[in-house]
Amino acid sequence: MTGAWYIGVDPASSTAGIAAFDEAGTLLTHEIHVRGQMPDRLVALRQEARAWLSPLADQGAWCAVIERPSTRHGGATLLASYGVFVEAAASVLACPVLTLVPTEIDAAASVPQSSSPCLPRKSRTFAYARTLGYTGTSQDVADAVVCAEAARVLTLRTTTRTKTAA
Repeated sequence: MTGAWYIGVDPASSTAGIAAFDEAGTLLTHEIHVRGQMPDRLVALRQEARAWLSPLADQGAWCAVIERPSTRHGGATLLASYGVFVEAAASVLACPVLTLVPTEIDAAASVPQSSSPCLPRKSRTFAYARTLGYTGTSQDVADAVVCAEAARVLTLRTTTRTKTAA
Protein backbone atom coordinates (compact mmCIF):
# COMPACT_ATOMS: atom_id res chain seq x y z
CA MET A 1 0.00 0.00 0.00
CA THR A 2 1.85 3.04 -1.19
CA GLY A 3 1.13 6.38 -2.74
CA ALA A 4 -2.48 6.82 -1.64
CA TRP A 5 -4.26 9.12 0.80
CA TYR A 6 -6.27 8.79 4.00
CA ILE A 7 -8.75 11.65 4.13
CA GLY A 8 -10.61 13.30 7.00
CA VAL A 9 -13.37 15.91 6.95
CA ASP A 10 -14.95 18.01 9.67
CA PRO A 11 -18.01 19.67 8.13
CA ALA A 12 -19.21 22.87 9.74
CA SER A 13 -21.77 25.60 9.42
CA SER A 14 -19.14 28.34 9.09
CA THR A 15 -15.63 26.82 8.74
CA ALA A 16 -14.99 23.27 7.55
CA GLY A 17 -11.72 21.38 7.75
CA ILE A 18 -10.23 18.81 5.37
CA ALA A 19 -7.02 16.87 5.95
CA ALA A 20 -5.17 14.01 4.31
CA PHE A 21 -2.18 11.81 5.12
CA ASP A 22 -0.30 9.83 2.51
CA GLU A 23 1.59 6.62 3.16
CA ALA A 24 4.83 8.51 3.90
CA GLY A 25 3.08 10.62 6.54
CA THR A 26 2.82 13.81 4.49
CA LEU A 27 -0.02 15.91 5.85
CA LEU A 28 -2.14 18.21 3.69
CA THR A 29 -4.78 20.45 5.25
CA HIS A 30 -7.37 22.91 4.01
CA GLU A 31 -9.92 25.18 5.62
CA ILE A 32 -13.13 26.14 3.83
CA HIS A 33 -15.00 29.22 4.98
CA VAL A 34 -18.68 28.66 4.30
CA ARG A 35 -20.36 31.96 3.49
CA GLY A 36 -23.47 33.32 1.83
CA GLN A 37 -27.08 32.26 1.79
CA MET A 38 -28.41 28.82 1.04
CA PRO A 39 -28.37 27.30 -1.54
CA ASP A 40 -25.48 29.36 -2.92
CA ARG A 41 -23.28 28.52 0.08
CA LEU A 42 -23.80 24.79 -0.51
CA VAL A 43 -22.92 25.11 -4.18
CA ALA A 44 -19.70 26.95 -3.29
CA LEU A 45 -18.88 24.41 -0.56
CA ARG A 46 -19.40 21.51 -2.96
CA GLN A 47 -17.22 23.11 -5.63
CA GLU A 48 -14.37 23.79 -3.19
CA ALA A 49 -14.60 20.35 -1.58
CA ARG A 50 -14.54 18.61 -4.97
CA ALA A 51 -11.65 20.81 -6.17
CA TRP A 52 -9.57 19.87 -3.10
CA LEU A 53 -10.44 16.17 -3.21
CA SER A 54 -9.99 15.65 -6.97
CA PRO A 55 -6.14 15.68 -7.03
CA LEU A 56 -6.12 13.21 -4.13
CA ALA A 57 -8.55 10.99 -6.01
CA ASP A 58 -6.24 11.08 -9.03
CA GLN A 59 -3.36 9.87 -6.84
CA GLY A 60 -5.55 7.31 -5.08
CA ALA A 61 -7.28 7.25 -1.73
CA TRP A 62 -7.59 4.38 0.72
CA CYS A 63 -10.38 5.70 2.90
CA ALA A 64 -12.19 8.89 3.90
CA VAL A 65 -13.78 9.58 7.29
CA ILE A 66 -16.33 12.35 7.59
CA GLU A 67 -17.47 13.44 11.04
CA ARG A 68 -21.20 12.94 11.33
CA PRO A 69 -22.81 15.66 13.45
CA SER A 70 -25.46 14.74 15.95
CA THR A 71 -28.85 16.29 15.37
CA ARG A 72 -28.78 17.86 18.84
CA HIS A 73 -25.57 19.78 18.02
CA GLY A 74 -26.30 20.75 14.47
CA GLY A 75 -28.72 23.03 12.80
CA ALA A 76 -29.86 22.85 9.23
CA THR A 77 -26.70 24.54 7.95
CA LEU A 78 -24.35 22.05 9.63
CA LEU A 79 -26.39 19.07 8.48
CA ALA A 80 -26.49 20.47 4.94
CA SER A 81 -22.69 20.96 5.01
CA TYR A 82 -22.30 17.35 6.16
CA GLY A 83 -24.51 16.14 3.30
CA VAL A 84 -22.53 18.17 0.76
CA PHE A 85 -19.24 16.63 1.95
CA VAL A 86 -20.65 13.11 1.86
CA GLU A 87 -21.89 13.65 -1.69
CA ALA A 88 -18.66 15.33 -2.84
CA ALA A 89 -16.47 12.57 -1.38
CA ALA A 90 -18.65 9.77 -2.72
CA SER A 91 -18.74 11.30 -6.20
CA VAL A 92 -15.01 12.06 -6.42
CA LEU A 93 -13.27 9.32 -4.44
CA ALA A 94 -13.11 5.64 -5.41
CA CYS A 95 -12.63 4.48 -1.82
CA PRO A 96 -14.81 3.79 1.20
CA VAL A 97 -16.35 6.96 2.65
CA LEU A 98 -17.19 6.38 6.30
CA THR A 99 -19.36 8.68 8.38
CA LEU A 100 -18.58 8.37 12.07
CA VAL A 101 -19.68 10.22 15.17
CA PRO A 102 -16.96 11.83 17.31
CA THR A 103 -16.77 8.97 19.83
CA GLU A 104 -16.19 6.47 17.01
CA ILE A 105 -13.50 8.70 15.50
CA ASP A 106 -11.77 9.09 18.88
CA ALA A 107 -11.82 5.32 19.44
CA ALA A 108 -10.50 4.50 15.97
CA ALA A 109 -7.73 7.13 16.13
CA SER A 110 -6.91 6.28 19.77
CA VAL A 111 -7.33 9.85 20.98
CA PRO A 112 -6.07 9.77 24.56
CA GLN A 113 -8.73 10.15 27.19
CA SER A 114 -8.20 12.91 29.69
CA SER A 115 -7.63 12.22 33.36
CA SER A 116 -9.43 15.50 33.96
CA PRO A 117 -13.18 15.40 33.29
CA CYS A 118 -13.03 19.17 32.77
CA LEU A 119 -10.88 18.90 29.63
CA PRO A 120 -13.33 19.11 26.72
CA ARG A 121 -13.14 16.80 23.71
CA LYS A 122 -12.16 19.69 21.41
CA SER A 123 -9.05 20.38 23.50
CA ARG A 124 -8.05 16.70 23.50
CA THR A 125 -8.64 16.45 19.75
CA PHE A 126 -6.57 19.55 19.07
CA ALA A 127 -3.71 18.30 21.27
CA TYR A 128 -3.78 14.92 19.54
CA ALA A 129 -3.72 16.54 16.09
CA ARG A 130 -0.50 18.27 17.19
CA THR A 131 1.10 14.86 17.84
CA LEU A 132 0.15 13.88 14.27
CA GLY A 133 2.04 16.84 12.80
CA TYR A 134 -0.65 19.52 12.59
CA THR A 135 0.83 22.97 13.27
CA GLY A 136 -2.08 25.26 12.38
CA THR A 137 -4.57 27.00 14.62
CA SER A 138 -7.95 25.87 13.26
CA GLN A 139 -9.96 23.53 15.50
CA ASP A 140 -11.94 22.40 12.44
CA VAL A 141 -8.79 21.38 10.58
CA ALA A 142 -7.44 19.68 13.73
CA ASP A 143 -10.66 17.65 13.86
CA ALA A 144 -10.19 16.74 10.18
CA VAL A 145 -6.60 15.60 10.91
CA VAL A 146 -7.91 13.24 13.57
CA CYS A 147 -10.57 12.00 11.11
CA ALA A 148 -7.78 11.29 8.58
CA GLU A 149 -5.88 9.38 11.27
CA ALA A 150 -9.03 7.34 11.96
CA ALA A 151 -9.24 6.57 8.23
CA ARG A 152 -5.61 5.40 8.29
CA VAL A 153 -6.07 3.21 11.35
CA LEU A 154 -9.30 1.65 10.09
CA THR A 155 -7.76 0.92 6.69
CA LEU A 156 -4.69 -0.71 8.21
CA ARG A 157 -6.84 -2.69 10.64
CA THR A 158 -9.01 -3.98 7.76
CA THR A 159 -5.98 -4.76 5.58
CA THR A 160 -4.32 -6.68 8.42
CA ARG A 161 -7.49 -8.71 9.05
CA THR A 162 -7.83 -9.51 5.34
CA LYS A 163 -4.21 -10.71 5.12
CA THR A 164 -4.62 -12.80 8.30
CA ALA A 165 -7.82 -14.42 7.01
CA ALA A 166 -6.15 -15.36 3.72
